[in-house]
Amino acid sequence: MPSQQEVKWSQLKVGVIVLIAITLLCSLLFLMTSASGMGIFSKKIVVTTYFDNSAGLKVGAPVSLEGVTVGEVTHVLLSTDPTRKLTPVKIVMKLDPRYHNSLHKDSLASLSTVGVLGDTVVDINDQTAVGPQLQTGDELKTLQTPNLQDVVKASQGTVESLNVILAKVNGIVDSIQKGQGSAGKLIMDPALYNEAESTVHELHVLTVNLNSGKGSVGKLLHDDDLYNKLNDTSAKLDKIASDLDAGKGSAGKLLKDDSLYNNLNATVNMRIHCWLRRMRARVRWGC
Repeated sequence: MPSQQEVKWSQLKVGVIVLIAITLLCSLLFLMTSASGMGIFSKKIVVTTYFDNSAGLKVGAPVSLEGVTVGEVTHVLLSTDPTRKLTPVKIVMKLDPRYHNSLHKDSLASLSTVGVLGDTVVDINDQTAVGPQLQTGDELKTLQTPNLQDVVKASQGTVESLNVILAKVNGIVDSIQKGQGSAGKLIMDPALYNEAESTVHELHVLTVNLNSGKGSVGKLLHDDDLYNKLNDTSAKLDKIASDLDAGKGSAGKLLKDDSLYNNLNATVNMRIHCWLRRMRARVRWGC
């Protein structure tokens, strides 16, 4: 059986080993947090921002600047300020002082998700910021961006409209399949196909008859005698017109000779004078 002194010595060795392990662990944690810029003894930049909805943001969520992690969320709570009715969610953030030069008072904070269904994080946009550097106690303005819930809510109306349209389309398709309406009869009634086939057959027969010279139109297209007769008739009409224009024949003289017009004019004038003389004589003798 070990003596009391040996037991105390064993306990002392165990205590020293535990103390050394705790010291190494604390040193390792200190080195790790110091390397990440969020050391225990480093002075943090504590700022706040307000949102209308936390969108599932949790304490410890990372705060990123243009995609680079620069801090973490320390508090997510509802504000008791009555002027914050539109943005009641207060977010407190602890930022790494190493990025002090890249953080400005007019930077904008927004909520975003890592991937489609990932965790919610705070993203700081500093691209258009030109104000002074951010200090502890400042409030960042928010840039409201639609989250997944907002997208789902906005898409519900579109989905409902699509459902109504699809129901109408289904009704139209059912009516067509039943042969109802003009479109249904056009697609489902075989009479239209039969009539179309009959019409095409008749057109084919008509074309064959025309090509073979049958009928009046076929002869008109293929008989050279008709063309020759029409050509002779045209030549004769042209000769008659030329003779008329040259004043040949009775009709030509009637059109071109002025003597006929003069004789007619003289005859009309003579008869008018005779008629006037008779009227004067009757008036003179009281007849």
